[in-house]
Amino acid sequence: MKKIRYLIPVLFVLIVYFLPTPSFSQPTSKSYEISFNQQTADNMMNSIDSLLQQVLDETPTKEQLDVRDSYLKKFIHTFMNPEAKYDTVFVYLVDNYVSKLSNSSLISDSEINVYKRIADRKRRTFVGRTIPVFESYTIGNRKISTDEMPSKYVLLWFWDPDCDHCLEYTPALYDFYCKYHTVYDFDVIACSVTEDYDRWMAFINQHHLEWFNTSYVIAPPNYDAVDFFNFNDTPAIYIIDKQHKIVARQFHLDELYGIFESLQYE
Repeated sequence: MKKIRYLIPVLFVLIVYFLPTPSFSQPTSKSYEISFNQQTADNMMNSIDSLLQQVLDETPTKEQLDVRDSYLKKFIHTFMNPEAKYDTVFVYLVDNYVSKLSNSSLISDSEINVYKRIADRKRRTFVGRTIPVFESYTIGNRKISTDEMPSKYVLLWFWDPDCDHCLEYTPALYDFYCKYHTVYDFDVIACSVTEDYDRWMAFINQHHLEWFNTSYVIAPPNYDAVDFFNFNDTPAIYIIDKQHKIVARQFHLDELYGIFESLQYE
């Protein structure tokens, strides 16, 4: 499988012009620019708010509403499938703009419903949300449950031995686990979404992965992680606490040390 989006460096510039599309009858010379260069999600939301507020007068015209909705649709499509850390931007746009639309010329009711469903799927794995107990299976059809982990935290690592980036990052994660799992009191459930038993076992044996190795090839988990956690590519990573609350999600492995250090002060 392909490299998951959260591993791609954030460096892009989004420029939007307040220019009418051909369907608008009266052109305007105003223009605005939003530059997103490694900005935080909060900064992006503030920038978008500022632009969309400038588009409308106190009593907006039909043309202004169309221009606003044109920008809104562009933003929705921009943030629908970028890095996971920008999921909050997409959900914010849906909650604060899309869901409040009425009789839009550019965003249909069916599109609004689709965006709402996507937002609901994204928000259920935000930091602070609680996930259901996750049960997956290891060799001998033995059940491994997050509810039975003795540690303070459980790191869920979803991977595939057919994924090049998984082959690179899984050993790196295991090195971190060996060095720090007792320091930070965490376990790892490395759940492979593969159907290839031989390749899964060969990789585990080659790298001596002595943590909780589970796989879809042994038996399906109690719920489909790919669907619930809403990831398209592997690897995918989440950290939960004893109450199954998500404390970190979809981050680069370089951030792992800092995340666990910050958790010590909570």
